[in-house]
Amino acid sequence: ELLSSSRTAAVINALAAEFDIVILDCTPILPVTDALAMSRIVDSTLLVVDIRTTKRKVVHQAIERLTQVSAPVTGLVLIGVGNDAAFNYGYAYDYA
Repeated sequence: ELLSSSRTAAVINALAAEFDIVILDCTPILPVTDALAMSRIVDSTLLVVDIRTTKRKVVHQAIERLTQVSAPVTGLVLIGVGNDAAFNYGYAYDYA
């Protein structure tokens, strides 16, 4: 209720007028509705996903909920990406 209030929107707007970038770190989307309420009053939403623990189905559900509230989803941030061979790539050149 508090996050959906006009007072919260006013605080966010005041911060945006004062600073170039305002970053809000919210609770997870699926178990709590706080992030969905906040997504309605921000310019951009980044979904942060830990690839070590988050299932693909859960990511799809989170994106679906953000879409349902018309959240301005800008992108996805993946955390937990290591340096193992599954994520490395490169180019090899052979000089004769």
